[in-house]
Amino acid sequence: MEETTIREPEQICQGCTKKLLKVVRGPKLRAVLGYFVREVWTTPWIADLRLTSEGGIVARIEGEKDFRVDLGGRKGLIRSVHSIATKAALDGDELGYLLAQVAKIKREELL
Repeated sequence: MEETTIREPEQICQGCTKKLLKVVRGPKLRAVLGYFVREVWTTPWIADLRLTSEGGIVARIEGEKDFRVDLGGRKGLIRSVHSIATKAALDGDELGYLLAQVAKIKREELL
């Protein structure tokens, strides 16, 4: 019987990074995924993400005070993560890591 190695979250994150960098081209998705793996993949880069009351995702860019960049909806981001996971040949742990990052996006009531 083959022994299964349990990876730490940091190892899973590193696995995502190596695979994603090879296939992610679009600047918005590249910025979001870079944020999820805690790396700067674009300039300017995303400093924080928030979920609006309508289910949209907005970004605060490095050096700015307000959340101004509309990234679409949460459902669309989840579809994009699944799609890029297939292209990048992410394993189940890596896909789960990215989806957990989507789930961690904090809700903020924007005025």
